Amino acid sequence: MSDIHGFTAEQLISTYLTLRDNRDAIKAELEGKLDTLKEQMEVIEMAFLDNMNRTGDQSIKTESGTVFRKTSTRVGIANWDETIEFIKLSGLYSLLNHAVNKTAVVEYVKEHGEPPAGVNFTQYDEVQVRKGKG
Repeated sequence: MSDIHGFTAEQLISTYLTLRDNRDAIKAELEGKLDTLKEQMEVIEMAFLDNMNRTGDQSIKTESGTVFRKTSTRVGIANWDETIEFIKLSGLYSLLNHAVNKTAVVEYVKEHGEPPAGVNFTQYDEVQVRKGKG
């Protein structure tokens, strides 16, 4: 194989893998530290929430800053068949997100040679590197 910008493929792959391993090690170290910080912050958050639940306060203001109560909401599908039937019967299509399933679209394109009407479809090549067995 010819040189690539003055380097052999062996040199470039070896360097790439070393860089990726270094990145992954730094990422793992940082994730561990971030998890510890997050846990410590959650302990403090729970202490504030417990205090506000007991006192009925909605916020606590100090020189350093303000802590306040915020209601967060999460939703998810428990039973798709029930949900879609409810949406069809009620006409509440606004309950759905505007998205398509990537896997299903790829299969459709394989079968029909083009994406379904109204769907953008782009495929591109990229390079990936994996370690050898040695």
